Amino acid sequence: MKRRFLNFGLTLLLFACGRTEKPESVNVAISPTLESKPEQIVIFILPGRGLKPIYNILEGAKSNNQLLKLRTSGMLETNTFLGEKPDDLAYLTSIFIGKTTYRGSMGLNKDSLPEPNLFQVAQEAGFYTAFLTPGLMADTLTGSIFGHHKEFSREAIAWDLSSGIMDYFFGYGRIPFERRKDKKNVFKALSQKDYQIAMDSSSISQLKRGKSAIVTQYSSGENQKKFFKYVIGQFMRRNFSKQQVFMVVYFPPYLQYEEGFEMEVLAEFLERSEHNDKTLTICLSYPRIFDVDGKENLRSSIGGVSSLLTYGPKKEEVMGLHSSTDFGNYVRKVIEGQ
Repeated sequence: MKRRFLNFGLTLLLFACGRTEKPESVNVAISPTLESKPEQIVIFILPGRGLKPIYNILEGAKSNNQLLKLRTSGMLETNTFLGEKPDDLAYLTSIFIGKTTYRGSMGLNKDSLPEPNLFQVAQEAGFYTAFLTPGLMADTLTGSIFGHHKEFSREAIAWDLSSGIMDYFFGYGRIPFERRKDKKNVFKALSQKDYQIAMDSSSISQLKRGKSAIVTQYSSGENQKKFFKYVIGQFMRRNFSKQQVFMVVYFPPYLQYEEGFEMEVLAEFLERSEHNDKTLTICLSYPRIFDVDGKENLRSSIGGVSSLLTYGPKKEEVMGLHSSTDFGNYVRKVIEGQ
């Protein structure tokens, strides 16, 4: 009853935003329709928890009408083993592997076993895979998105990329890639698999269409903002059109973003992909943990709830409140064309 009250309260908040219709059920599996599958599937993981990104997009739409495209809303509840208190790692893992997991998991199921993630599924289905972040390329949260680890190690997470799990990636922090305790070099391993390696703006401008690994020294403030938008622009021009793409743009919660930075990136992406009506764009927030009375409480045992905004083909299918694992499996089915 308490959880039902919480779900009802969250639904009312979405109605207050004017962005959704009444969900037919709670925590139901999502099934793709017979509509042809999208050629590009893009997931934006936005800073802010719970409903905050919805409010940010509503505010941003006042000055940029590209954000008005994101009209379809839903919510996700983090699915953890035995109702364990979730965290950001469990949230991202349960989405990207589509399996019940535990607090602190990095790509592992509830039995601490690795599962194929959405990048691996997309590559198997013939998609060009890409990951872009204005944060560290190798940290615990990125490890939950594309890695499989029981213990945190930046070097181990960076080495995951040497397998070629992504055709294109950009992020900061070169030390775990080239100055490692085990003397391995991730860039050298990738170059042997025909990856182009870039470490600054001049080398990025020389990249051609194809597989690319871009890891630079960290920058902040206005430089970070301009450089990240430049990289996304280069990627869109060279690699986004005329092929199937599965792409994740990840804004880590630990960075102090300039006001409106992520909204500018999102709006520019929507404008650049406007000519393509086969691009499914999904925007996720990080989860908020709520007490039984609806108040935020990071130590509560009630499941973490996050907001979901979509634009493009199949967007209507994610309306309502769903578990994070159901949503991950929905994306998997869309990738596989089921």
